[in-house]
Order: sequence, then C-alpha cells, then structure tokens
Amino acid sequence: QAPVISSISGSIVANLSGTTLTLTGQGFIASAQGVVNFSGGSLNPSKNVNATPSSDTSITVTVPSDVANNVNSGETITIKFTNSAGLIGSGINTTVIAAPSGGSITTSGNYRIHTFTSSSNFVLTKSIACEYLVVAGGGAGGANDGGQDFSGGSGGGGAGGYRTGTITPSANTHTVTVGGGGSGNNSAAAGGDGGNSAFGSIVSGGGGGGGGVNTDGSNGRNGGSGGGAGGDDGSTLYTGGSGTSGQGNNGGNAGGSNSNAGGGGGGGAGAVGETAANGFAGGDGGAGAVNSINGSSAVWAGGGGGSVGAGGDKGLGGSGGGGAGAARNASNAVAGGTNTGGGGGGGADSNVTSEKAGANGGSGIVIVRYDITNL
Repeated sequence: QAPVISSISGSIVANLSGTTLTLTGQGFIASAQGVVNFSGGSLNPSKNVNATPSSDTSITVTVPSDVANNVNSGETITIKFTNSAGLIGSGINTTVIAAPSGGSITTSGNYRIHTFTSSSNFVLTKSIACEYLVVAGGGAGGANDGGQDFSGGSGGGGAGGYRTGTITPSANTHTVTVGGGGSGNNSAAAGGDGGNSAFGSIVSGGGGGGGGVNTDGSNGRNGGSGGGAGGDDGSTLYTGGSGTSGQGNNGGNAGGSNSNAGGGGGGGAGAVGETAANGFAGGDGGAGAVNSINGSSAVWAGGGGGSVGAGGDKGLGGSGGGGAGAARNASNAVAGGTNTGGGGGGGADSNVTSEKAGANGGSGIVIVRYDITNL
C-alpha cells in the first residue's frame, strides 16, 4: 500500500532547525526506514530526510537545517513519504511560520531563551508553553541625616519581586516590562521603591525602599521584598517592610534603641533581611533565589545591606545582586546589581555626602524560554 499522510502536527520555522513534525496516516510500515521529502517554496532542489516510522500510522521527523535555513515565513512546503517498500505517497502541505522574536536570544539544548534587560515585545507566531522568570527592580537603600550625631544606620533596599512559572500565551505580541531600580538620595529619606516588571499578565512588584534616618529611624517600605528599617537613637524600634507573598520576603528590623543602632537588611527572594544587632552592626540583605532558566545556575533578587551608625560592621548585600551598606568614614553604600533586581545598600551616619546617601536599587530582568521541539 502506498503511504497516505492525513495530518501533520508541528511546524517548519524559518531559520530555526530542530523543530519536530509528526505525520499521521497509514501505510508507513512500522520500524522500517523510509524517506521524508520536503519540496516547494524556496527549496530547490527538494530535501530528503531518512525517517523510521514508530508504527504503520505515525512518523516523527526533525526538520533539518538545510530545510529550515532555506525557506521563508508564509511559504507552502509539500511533504511526502516514501516507505521501505519504495512506494511514494501523496503530499500534504504545511505553511512555514516565523520564529518567535524579542529580547536577546540564546539556546541551551532544546530550549530557545529570550532575555529582556529593557522593556520590549515578545512576539509569538504559535501558541506554545513558555517558562518565565520575572524579576522587578530592587528598592534603594535609605539615606541618613549624617552629622555623626549618634543616629542609627539606614535600612537596605528590598529586592524586586521574583516570580517563575509556566504559561501558554496566544500567538500574538506580548508586552514585556523591565522595572528600573529605585533611586537613592542623601536627604535622610527612605529609599525609592523599584519599578514593576511584567510578562503579559504576570507582574512582579518593585522592591521596597530601605528606611531612612533623620535623627529618628523609620520603617522599611513594603514591596516585592520589603526594605530594611532605619535605626533609631531613641526608644522606638522600627520594623522592616513586608514582602509580597509568592514574590519575596520581609525586610529586617533595625537594631535596638541604642545610639548608633544598625539598619536592617532588605528582604531577598530567598530569605528575609537580617535584623540589625543591638549595637553598631548593620543587618545583611536577604539571599536571592537560584534559577537555571538561562541554561546555567544564577542568583537573582538579593536584598541590600543595612548600614551602621558608627564603626565598620556594615551589612552585606544578599547573594543575587544586593548591595552592601555604608560604613562611617570607611565606605559608601553599594548599588544593587544591574538586571538582578538587587536592593541598594543603606547610607551611614556620616559627614561625607557620599557615605550618607542610600544606593540605587538594581534594575530587573525578564527571561522566557520554550522547547523548540514543541513549535
């Protein structure tokens, strides 16, 4: 019996080899190698690929590079199968589609990865399951009044909200938003909140700014992860901001009511910000979260470190881009890492303008990947 192809699933994608086609029909002759022929469009001459049917009614074939790289989106390609008995079947037509686009594109195994470091569009030409990582901008560290007047250290900025999962978007243009980091200042105010990041309807909230110190401390701001609290030289114990459930963690509290109490660390995607010691030490930023969506293990969304009112025991930034806090007469606060969603470090009680300023939060990132064999 001459083979008959009744239907085809999968796609030929222009300039993207490695997609798979499943041909359904009859007369294929199970487990006996035949030949799949691709013709039409810009293919001249036609191309042959050896293929072994899994049954009399089904064949799966991988689209080779000499087909994918020699066709254009919108062209019609005819597919035929010659079975092991040498019988040639009638052809079935399929339309070449364009590859998904947007961001910086890399590959890892069967995965095609789109990395967005700034806002743009993700264009899908076919609905397909997509894994995503959406990290918002980190909050800035809080600023300090300076003057070496025994006020406490400022709080570290909270990391940007961190979300992962899988969705199946429609074949359409989808908006991608990458949030900026919050802005630091030297006016003794709380650090600015980070901007939201989004992949379509998936939104991660910006990190909360760290609490500032203007003689008295202040609470950390709420966000994807909460900002750390600013320290107090009075009797009030200030608290870290709240993180958003499923996106991040709370910021750390400030140290006790001693003079020079340290500021709390900003919350991270993987851990809460550290509460500052009841003394001169600033709290460390919360650790970020580990993810391998881009083909290698990396850490995102660490919290910023709190600063110290005096002394050199500043809070360290959390892994995943968190910046360290400042130390009086020793170091400035460190900004959150670019495209990590890390929080900025808090400013110190210092006469040096740069030391009392809270550092900026790090910008966010959006990464989307899919298995090309499913296109």
